[in-house]
Amino acid sequence: MKRVLIIAGCPFGWLDRSASEVANAISNTHDADDVVVVGAMELATGSWSHRIIGGESSPTVRLKNGMLIDAEEFGAVLNLVRSLPVTGFARAQHHDRAYDEQQALFVGFLRSFPCRVINSVDAQGPLGRRSPMRWSTLAHRCGIDTAADGITTGTRLLAQRAMSSSGLMFETPPLTNVTVVGERVFGADSPVHARQCRRLARAAGCELLGLQFNGGPQRQLLAADPFPALSGHIAHAVARLLCERAGATERVA
Repeated sequence: MKRVLIIAGCPFGWLDRSASEVANAISNTHDADDVVVVGAMELATGSWSHRIIGGESSPTVRLKNGMLIDAEEFGAVLNLVRSLPVTGFARAQHHDRAYDEQQALFVGFLRSFPCRVINSVDAQGPLGRRSPMRWSTLAHRCGIDTAADGITTGTRLLAQRAMSSSGLMFETPPLTNVTVVGERVFGADSPVHARQCRRLARAAGCELLGLQFNGGPQRQLLAADPFPALSGHIAHAVARLLCERAGATERVA
C-alpha cells in the first residue's frame, strides 16, 4: 500500500499518544516505514514550497530532519491538528497576519492531497471550528436532543462545565462517550442511537467524531469534537480505515 501520513496534534509526533497508538496499530500489520508521524511544530518549522501541477497548487514540506512530505506519495492522511503554531513570518507586522498566513498554508497543504484526508478542511478551515449553535442545529436534524445550555465543541471543557453547573463532580450524571470512525460507531447504547450518531457525523462532514452524552433518560448531547482521543480498539479502527484507503489508492494507481 502507499504510505500513511499522521499529522499529530502535539508539537512533536512522538509526544502525541493518539497518533502513536494509530501508528503502532498500522506498524503491527504492515511495514513500519508505511506510516509517517509528523508533529504540528515539526510541520510548521519545515521549509515550505509550492509547485503548480496541472494548474493545481501542490505544496511540499521539507522537515528539519530532511524528510520531504510530498502529497503525491501518500495514500491516506489523518489530521489531528486544529491549527499550526505560528512560526517564521518574522517580518510580519502583526501576530494576526502571521497566524492567517500560517493557516492559509496549512489549509492549502491539506487540500493538496489527492487522497481523502480524515479531518481535512471545509469552508471554515480545518474541521471542528463550527459554533456550538451550528452543532446543535445539525444534531437536531439528526434526531439528537441537546442540553439546554448548549454544546461544548471539545470534551476538554466538560469537566469545567460539570463543576460550574453542579458544584460537585460526583453529583453529575454518568456520561456516555461515542466515537464515529467512518461507518463504524463505538459506544452507542442502541442501534438507533448509533444511526443518529453516524448521521450527525455525515452531516458535519466528519469521518472521525467524538460525541459525549449525559446519562439521563433524555440522553442529551453535551459535546462534539472531531479530534477525540484515540486508543485501544478505536485507534485500531482508525488504523484499519487508513490502511484500507492507502491500499485502495495504490490499486487505483
